[in-house]
Order: sequence, then structure tokens, then C-alpha cells
Amino acid sequence: MSFIINENRISESGLKSVFFVVMDPSGKLIESNNQSGLFMTEEGEKKYTSKSSLDYTKGSIKNVNFEIQMDKLVYDGLYQVLIYENGMKIGSEKFELKKKKFLGIF
Repeated sequence: MSFIINENRISESGLKSVFFVVMDPSGKLIESNNQSGLFMTEEGEKKYTSKSSLDYTKGSIKNVNFEIQMDKLVYDGLYQVLIYENGMKIGSEKFELKKKKFLGIF
């Protein structure tokens, strides 16, 4: 998955850790086998699905990517991605997943 981090004139330049929290249609966190962990937010400790490093330059627009294992996306429905940096939510996105059936088989 890929997201654009918009221009920010307040955030300082440097290496940033961006955390992605992916929720399935029931609201349950999707955990990745080798990428999930814990991070601190304004509300306290939170689990994340994936983490990415970003070399940010003050005032620039950056593209940030993360991978999610397709076998973790097992349900049809609306998934939500929450994006955090420095303990604050900086973005969110929703996407719908519909599995296609071929002769009644997934």
C-alpha cells in the first residue's frame, strides 16, 4: 500500500517512523507475522500492523509504502488504515475488499 505524506512546515527534517494500523471489517487489528509491534500514542500504547521509516525533508511531500500479507485480508468488507507518526494520527484511509468467485470457488 502507498500513501502520500503532505507538506508540513512544522515537522523537522530527519528520519521518521511511520506506523500503520490496519483494521479488518469487524474492527480487529490485522497483525503481520514479522512486522507488528507496539508504539506510544497520545492515548497510550497501541499495536501496529506495520512500520516504515521515512527520511523526511521539512516542507516536502513524500510517498510512504508498507506491505501487508494478502493472506491476512480474509474477509470481504471495509478495511481501515490509520497512520501515525510521533504518537499522533496523521491520516487514515478506508478500502473495500471483495473476493471474486469463479464457479463458486474463491
